[in-house]
Amino acid sequence: MNGRAKQILSTMPQCMVVLVTFLLTAVHAATVSAAENPVGSADLVPTWRPRPPANPANLQQRHFIDEHTPRQPSAREMANGFLLYSRPNLSLIFDNSVPHGDDQVERLQCNAAVGEDESMTFALYALRHLAEVHVDVSELVSEDGSSRLPRSHVQVHVARSLYQRLAHRPGVGHEFMYMPSWLSDQPSVDVAAGESAWFWLTIRAAPDVQPTKYAGTMTVWVGQQVRASLPVEIQVLPIRLADLRGYTIGYYDYIDHRTAPDWSAADRFALMRAYGMTSVHMGVTDTPRISVNENGNLRVDFTGSSIARGLEAYKRAGFPAPPAITLAGRIMNACRQHADIRSVRFAMLFATVLNTLKEECKENEWPLPILSPRDESAGRPATFHYVAQQLRLMSRAGFLTELNHFLAYPQNTEQWRAACLPYLDVITLGYNTGVSAQGQPTWANCTKFAHDWGKSLWTYNALQPGSVQPTSWRFLTGWFFRTWGKDCTGSIFYTFDYPDTNPYNDLAPRKGGAYGENVRAWYRPDPKRGLRGGPSLTLAWAREGIDDLRYIVTLERLIFAARLRGHAESREAAGRADRVLQKIQASFDFSQAPHVTQPRGGTAQATWERLGEREGMPTASGEYRYNNGWGSMDYNLARQRIAQQIMSLQKMLDRS
Repeated sequence: MNGRAKQILSTMPQCMVVLVTFLLTAVHAATVSAAENPVGSADLVPTWRPRPPANPANLQQRHFIDEHTPRQPSAREMANGFLLYSRPNLSLIFDNSVPHGDDQVERLQCNAAVGEDESMTFALYALRHLAEVHVDVSELVSEDGSSRLPRSHVQVHVARSLYQRLAHRPGVGHEFMYMPSWLSDQPSVDVAAGESAWFWLTIRAAPDVQPTKYAGTMTVWVGQQVRASLPVEIQVLPIRLADLRGYTIGYYDYIDHRTAPDWSAADRFALMRAYGMTSVHMGVTDTPRISVNENGNLRVDFTGSSIARGLEAYKRAGFPAPPAITLAGRIMNACRQHADIRSVRFAMLFATVLNTLKEECKENEWPLPILSPRDESAGRPATFHYVAQQLRLMSRAGFLTELNHFLAYPQNTEQWRAACLPYLDVITLGYNTGVSAQGQPTWANCTKFAHDWGKSLWTYNALQPGSVQPTSWRFLTGWFFRTWGKDCTGSIFYTFDYPDTNPYNDLAPRKGGAYGENVRAWYRPDPKRGLRGGPSLTLAWAREGIDDLRYIVTLERLIFAARLRGHAESREAAGRADRVLQKIQASFDFSQAPHVTQPRGGTAQATWERLGEREGMPTASGEYRYNNGWGSMDYNLARQRIAQQIMSLQKMLDRS
């Protein structure tokens, strides 16, 4: 019995105490008997959970167990039929998670810079079956009542679970688990006895919002009745974060979506930008209209082409960094209809198309893209001649260029590299501490090569979208760029949504895919099943990592500005802030990190705190995180320390 119940009983006559105690005990016993699994972890397969889909890859299922026992509910909680609890949003809450006692929630609080989106999460643990549970949040009002954050600035999502692969690479693992995978804005959810529902509240501190504290109320409804409420507070800090124009962080994405043709690039790009992405690596899906008149002059029309639609969507979305486009050989093939690919005539035609594209960008105010002749050309010797040729033509037309896998594959000859290097600006590689399966050198050698030749360095697929690993995603899109990825200025993930896969069946092979995985950052709607779709949890965590990087870059720029002032106060303040930043960075411990202990093709793969077995089946418990010495709360604590230094330096610079 909790303290509140004891306090109530202490005010009653003894006869009433006996009666109320008996009734509370009886109600609790009835609730427990009604629940299939009141603790949530006694059964490896709760009765409310759907059966897994067919598994042609013969993956092994691992079962999450919560090793805790739910705390004793109060009389009010018994009447409500649920307990509320809250943890950092990097701590997964499963359908069979239970409140631990130290996670009881009395209010939801967060900090955000001006223009930042920030999420808070809480969970509802049902003591009996609850139908139509939904949550709403009032408008948030400043302490003096002069400023408001309207209800439209608050998004409410509920986490949805799927049978999810735990790894997407051969040799890394062949297991799956029923786990939270994506966020739905569905109006309500039914929750079975002993089940937890995980809710996300995301508050947008719009760019024009007044920096101050805002407060409101979050209300939990069951059907048409209000059952509980919590205060909600956000402290909007007087900080405007850097826009990361120098960092390419985003997804590969086909401009046309074959499975859902009505889902335009404009819609997808707007979603990517809303979740913090700074760029898109676009895949061309058609060819601009190219013809030659009777005089042999080339006519190029980009109107309605995938390149034009992609660049227009990119401009409207407002990405800060330049786009990247893989031409996939389409312009080359169009020009080959009119000239031999090895001829000067072909080069002239190809250059004309590029110059026309450059003029179109200027006329339509499209950002000038970084161009790549084709994907993974380093592993295709038959493409070497025209890839080197097209890099040269692209560079001379005024475009920056990019190739992935450039240092991989044994057939990647020194002669071909020498032909490409003068015209290549960005090298995109997979991170690995040892020699990769494709023959890519160690990361130290790769970074030395890039620096020696003055090339920008990006990574790709440090994790696969859909691989639900909370701290790995936040690390890889944030502190990665100041630790073992400090040589990189870009990270691209494959893919925002692969057209030919079922978002809700991660165990089915991907059509034509080498690894058979379903890879996506967004779960598109499935009207036949009544699924509204929404962002993957990976996308939400990636946004948090990008915001971490924005805080870091903002502080670094202020430190630089303070040192430029030249006087003692500025230099001392800059030094203090820099020492704080360096101390945070030094607090990472990679000694147990997978990319250190498993160097071939290693990435920041998460691991479970505890693995075991129950009833002859594999189990996992505790946190699912990347072993870099940081826990789920450490990322927020680091950001708070950096925010304090930003505000301190801003005040000093304003005074001077």
